Amino acid sequence: MTNDNTQEYAEGKNLARHLTGRAKLSVARARLQNAIDREDALEAIREVVADLIGSEELAIFKADKQKAAMWFYWSSGIDAEKYPYLDAIREPLLEEVLAGKSLFRGDHGRDKLVSSPDPISAIVPIKIDHAVAGVLVIFRLLPQKDRLAAEDRKMCEAISAYGGQAL
Repeated sequence: MTNDNTQEYAEGKNLARHLTGRAKLSVARARLQNAIDREDALEAIREVVADLIGSEELAIFKADKQKAAMWFYWSSGIDAEKYPYLDAIREPLLEEVLAGKSLFRGDHGRDKLVSSPDPISAIVPIKIDHAVAGVLVIFRLLPQKDRLAAEDRKMCEAISAYGGQAL
């Protein structure tokens, strides 16, 4: 392959990766927005996390800003008894989530987001009318993934914006 062909091939691969990411994001948004009830919305979140982001272990907590806590609500693939609640007073990073910011493992050197017996990859606020009503916790990623990519983070943003019907 000549140098020009190599460059064209690389550009084509980047374009294909970009278009695939945009298509996945469109699918995620549509699935979340078209959920017909609470159960379907929970299933939509599970599908997006499992099929598009790459984790079979997730939980949703309802936010209680007055108590600075998040109470267990629903899970898939984890032992719910391990996580009856998340306490923002003991876990200061959770204050950021209650304020509407997603947290991702590895950002700013953070290997652990909260003290937990299981690895946590992301903590994502779920908003209703721009207010944090709940929190999605994505635990261990599938073995073939070492971190969340930029397109995964965009899908987390979609869950944050459109996942409120699950609560």
